[in-house]
Amino acid sequence: MKRRLSGVFRISAYLFDEVNPTSLAEASNAALAANPYFGMVLKKGLFWRYLETPPASLKIAPAPEAQTACAPLGLNPEEPLVRILFFKNKIALEASHILTDGTGALGFLKDILQHYAEGKINPKASCELHDKYAYHCRKARKPSAENPAWRMGGRTTNFYRLTSALVSAQSLLEKSAGFKVTAGQFLCACQIFALQNMAIEARDTARAIRICVPVNLRKIFSDETPRNFFLSVYPDAYPFQKLSLGQICLRVKEFMAHQAEPEALNATMSRNLNGERNDFVRHVPLAVKEAALRFVYRLNMRPTSSLFTNLGKVSMPAGAAQKAVMRLEVAPTPNYFLKASLAAVTFADTACLTIGSYAESSDFEEKFFDVLLSHGLDLNVYSNTSNG
Repeated sequence: MKRRLSGVFRISAYLFDEVNPTSLAEASNAALAANPYFGMVLKKGLFWRYLETPPASLKIAPAPEAQTACAPLGLNPEEPLVRILFFKNKIALEASHILTDGTGALGFLKDILQHYAEGKINPKASCELHDKYAYHCRKARKPSAENPAWRMGGRTTNFYRLTSALVSAQSLLEKSAGFKVTAGQFLCACQIFALQNMAIEARDTARAIRICVPVNLRKIFSDETPRNFFLSVYPDAYPFQKLSLGQICLRVKEFMAHQAEPEALNATMSRNLNGERNDFVRHVPLAVKEAALRFVYRLNMRPTSSLFTNLGKVSMPAGAAQKAVMRLEVAPTPNYFLKASLAAVTFADTACLTIGSYAESSDFEEKFFDVLLSHGLDLNVYSNTSNG
C-alpha cells in the first residue's frame, strides 16, 4: 500500500554526456548547502508529524530504468525527503509531496545541474519558508462537493510502469492553437477524450470523467517558496454526451478560466485550512489522526478519474547547464486508486509526456497516444519496461 501511494514524484534531466557520479555528489551537496530546506527529515510527534533539518548530506545512487520509480521516502526518520538517482546520461530527483511540489523540486534540480555543469550556483533572492496558504488565504464560502467520478477498471500490478512520449513542442503548440487552447489544455482534453473512449467501450457512461489538474499558485499570488504551493482544479466531461475532442477542448478552456481564478482557488484554500485549524483535530493523537486521514484521502479521491500535472516550458540558467541538458521528464506521483496519471514538461523544442500506471493493461496509454497520433503529431515512445 505505501509503495503504491508513496506521495513521491520524479523529475529527470537527460544529459548529452554520461553522468559523472563524483561530480553529481558534489553538485547535490552544494545545492543542499544553498537550499537546506531540501535536507529536511520527517519526524513523528504526539499529535503531528513535523519536519526537522539535521546536519545532512544527500546520497546519490545508480538506478536502472527497470527499478521501480517513486518509491516511498520518509520511512526512515533520518532519511531526507528527496533522493538523487542516476543512470547512464540521466539524473533523477525524487521528492515527497510532504516537502515540496513540482515547481519547488524543479528549482532544486536546476541548482544541482548548474553546479554539475559549471561548478557554481547563481545566487537567488531568499524565499520565506512560512505557510503561504495561510498567508494568502481569505475566508470564503465552501466549494460544492463533486459526485464520484468514472474510474478505469481492470486489474492492477505492483510495478509502477512509466511510458513516455517525446513530441516536438512547436508541433504541439501549433496543434493546440488549431483548437484555440493552450498546450496544457489540449493535453488535458486528449486525456479526457481517451478516457471517454474507454468508458464508452466499457458501457459505463453515467459518471463524469474528471481530471485533477494542479495549479501553481506562485504565479497567481506573485510569491516564491520551495514548499508546496498549489491547488487543484477538476475539469470534466460526461461520456454519455460523446463529445468531440474540439468540444472537450472548449470545455476545459472555459472550466480553467473560471476555476483557476483567485476567488475560486481561495474558496478551496479556505476549506483545506479549516481542517488544520480545527482545535479538536489539532489535539487528536497522531495514530488516530493518520487512520482517519487515510479514510478521508479515499473519500477525497472519489471525484477524480485521473491526474494531469504540467510543469510547462522550463529553461536552465544560461551557460553550461543550458547546453548540458538534452531534455527533461516528469513521472507523476503513483496512485493505485486512479491506476494511471499523466505528466508533461517541455525543454528546448522537446515536450515529454509521461504516463505512470499500475494498470495491468496498457489500454489508457494506447488510447491517449492514439489521440495524438490521429491528429498528426509524431511521437517517440519509450518505457521503463523496455529499457534495462
